[in-house]
Amino acid sequence: MLLVAGIAIFAIASLVTVVLIQQMELQSLTSQSLTMSPYTAPVTSTTGPYVYVQYNGWTYTSWGSFRPSVENVLLILWVLVENHGYESVSTGQHSGLNYGGYFHLAIGSRQFDPIDTYLNGVELQQQLPMTDVLNGLSVSGYLAFLIPSNFGSCSLLFQPENGSFNVQYDNLGIVAYSTTTTA
Repeated sequence: MLLVAGIAIFAIASLVTVVLIQQMELQSLTSQSLTMSPYTAPVTSTTGPYVYVQYNGWTYTSWGSFRPSVENVLLILWVLVENHGYESVSTGQHSGLNYGGYFHLAIGSRQFDPIDTYLNGVELQQQLPMTDVLNGLSVSGYLAFLIPSNFGSCSLLFQPENGSFNVQYDNLGIVAYSTTTTA
């Protein structure tokens, strides 16, 4: 009986240690990503309806078999879209020909459209759905952009065709990776 209790205590202590180490690593990664790019504070109050767009991203010199030229990098953005007060907000047309919907990336005076990830061999686990987001609901997923490697800073723009919306952005930062990844 005493042996079983000892083993149980050892297992619990081991589990607590693993969780603490993972939390420290996550905290370290989070602080690194937020210090590498400007951070916009989350929206705390607004008047009237608004669309909340939160994003963060990572740049890669390659992704699986996709290899951009040395002048470019692949930017993968995680995007969250929340509808606060509008009847419906469309993230894009519901056809397979509208890659990235109504999202564009602004770098200086230039705008970049998301790339067709399927055509370019960039397999993402969950692409941002092109759908109608009803009041009080949200969607999230990934978008991919091919941008100049010396881009400096960038801003995500949400520009739907079907109306003018009050959009509140929350840029959580961009982390640059010099290493490559496999899909």
